[in-house]
Amino acid sequence: MGKDRNFLEKPNIIAEIANSHGGNYEKALEIIESIPFEFVNELKFQIYTGNDLCSKHNPRYNHFLNQSFSKKEWEGIINFAKSKNFIIDADIFGLEALDIALENNLKRFKIHSSDTLNAPLLENIGRYAELVFISAGGTFLEEIEYSIKKLLDFKLEESQIVIMHGFQ
Repeated sequence: MGKDRNFLEKPNIIAEIANSHGGNYEKALEIIESIPFEFVNELKFQIYTGNDLCSKHNPRYNHFLNQSFSKKEWEGIINFAKSKNFIIDADIFGLEALDIALENNLKRFKIHSSDTLNAPLLENIGRYAELVFISAGGTFLEEIEYSIKKLLDFKLEESQIVIMHGFQ
């Protein structure tokens, strides 16, 4: 957990970085630097590649490709955030993204509502995660139940799964 933090006296606050950096490495570091650790102890990033999100024939493919970071850039961003004593959560958008997260020793993942039925992703997250957030916004109860069952089939316990509801 975060350094010098008493969780019994302060709530656990996650700063959603998402993709606010727009694919700009320096901006990502500036955002991390600007977050006051005395109030926020976790950061959540969206890790994805253009290939994770859509086919090369999709008109938005280049947009996502240009806004995604390389493995080396993610390593720098994650190490910088860890050097500030933040806990890192990763919104995972595919198996390439999961590989990037695992290569950086991340173990706390969010499953986007569009991936609640993505068996290969759920199975791989279930093998490695310490904590999983499942996005429930826009999903059916059966999809959430499926996700939970898949995660529990591996080493996760119910206490390691958090259901998140929200819309953007």
